[in-house]
Amino acid sequence: METSYFSKAIVLGKKEWRENDLRFFLFTESFGTLEAMSVGSRKIKSKLSGHLNCPGELEVVLVKSKYGYKIIQAYLVEKWEMENVSDFYYISAILEIVHKVVKGSEYSSEIWHLLIWALQQTESTKKEEKKLVLNLFIIRLSAILGYQINKKVFENFSSENDSNILKTLDKITFDRNDYLKLSRKENEEIFMFLHKYLNYIFETGFNSLVVFSS
Repeated sequence: METSYFSKAIVLGKKEWRENDLRFFLFTESFGTLEAMSVGSRKIKSKLSGHLNCPGELEVVLVKSKYGYKIIQAYLVEKWEMENVSDFYYISAILEIVHKVVKGSEYSSEIWHLLIWALQQTESTKKEEKKLVLNLFIIRLSAILGYQINKKVFENFSSENDSNILKTLDKITFDRNDYLKLSRKENEEIFMFLHKYLNYIFETGFNSLVVFSS
């Protein structure tokens, strides 16, 4: 007998699966990251497709069988409004980071709240402020996952241009109002550094960060 599960969720990505189906990569509040199949979601008349393909926060009902998770219900709770290309790239960067660095259910609740906080900044901040929030998101997420930006790690991949980064990072607190005191130059330097940091720690590229920084 299949067991059903309810959770809030965010779609991190998707891929085609059989003729009419899709497999979705989800980050859920209750279970962390998981992959779930949506039967018939490639059909025009699919009731799930509109909710799953619209960027936003979802409520989903899943069933788990010997073949894995399957989405049987999905409801869009909050849609993320994107007014320009910058908003799209910002959201894409956050989702790609979570998709590539968060595995399993560990720290799912803490990461969920951080993720929602970052995504809620889409409508209320300008591009430079989004970059600032993205920096803080990466620092917080790394800390939750147990990765500290210390001198030893820093020396493994830093360059001469990064010499002042550790001093700047030492000034940062998790109070966003205090973080806003950074200059635009400092903010940009930290963004470029954190991009290299993610590449080094997780041994993968982050295409959306390249696009967002351009």
